[in-house]
Amino acid sequence: MLNTFTVDKLSEIVNSDMKEAVSKFEENHFQWVKTDKNSFSFWYPYVKASGVPSPESIVIQRFVDFWTLIEPMHYRKFVGLLEKETKNLDKLAQMIHLAASQLGFPAFLRNGHGSNKHDFSNSCLLLDDPTDVKNKVFSTIDFIFGTDRVHSMHEWVVREYIEPDTELTAPHFGDMPLRKERRYFILNGKVIGHSEYWIEEALEGQGINPEVLKAINQETEEEVELLTGYAEAIGSKLNGFWSIDFMWGRGQWWCIDMATGESSWVHPRIKGDVYKALAD
Repeated sequence: MLNTFTVDKLSEIVNSDMKEAVSKFEENHFQWVKTDKNSFSFWYPYVKASGVPSPESIVIQRFVDFWTLIEPMHYRKFVGLLEKETKNLDKLAQMIHLAASQLGFPAFLRNGHGSNKHDFSNSCLLLDDPTDVKNKVFSTIDFIFGTDRVHSMHEWVVREYIEPDTELTAPHFGDMPLRKERRYFILNGKVIGHSEYWIEEALEGQGINPEVLKAINQETEEEVELLTGYAEAIGSKLNGFWSIDFMWGRGQWWCIDMATGESSWVHPRIKGDVYKALAD
């Protein structure tokens, strides 16, 4: 079951006067989640049910949905509406700060479809400072409007931050920590391919020593056995083609993200195996 902050639970804290919008929005939100498999609220319960380690998370259901009427390209119109919606965004920032305080600072911020990890320190890493949180909410909104994921602002996710076990960072990605990360693909519950997540081409110009990156990306037999079991434990709850991302931290592997396979990047080294399995 999702650890969810509803309007009723938060209204006393943020003094919400938006209750007329609540019931309509919640109905629309959950209908959307049922059909959007890439939504955090869709796949995260399956991860929790599998018992695979994953960061503790609080989902905030955004009940002011003025942006659903705005097409992504109408950015100027959006900026104009922001002036009228400042109070509502302040409430959202308060909710996010409250959620982070329950999990502990620093915390990690994402929305329903992902995070702005390529601007890590300015968007993802939440500190115990309401102004910092608000700035990072605005930064994430700005990022979302540069993608095709405007509808993902319906939900915001505050997650337990898993501290890096390395000092290696990507300076042009907002000093994003570089860790061991892996991507596994499953089809109807079975692993059909796996690879490292960070490739040298994606980190070009970051000043990363190729030999250090090679060491981070080295998959071991023990690791592959464990993560195959994790991926298939999650996959046993889901049909279809999925990608599952794992990250190393605190001495263990964590499931940190999922998406439909069709919408996921596939490492060139395993494309042949993955597409062959799909064709069979």
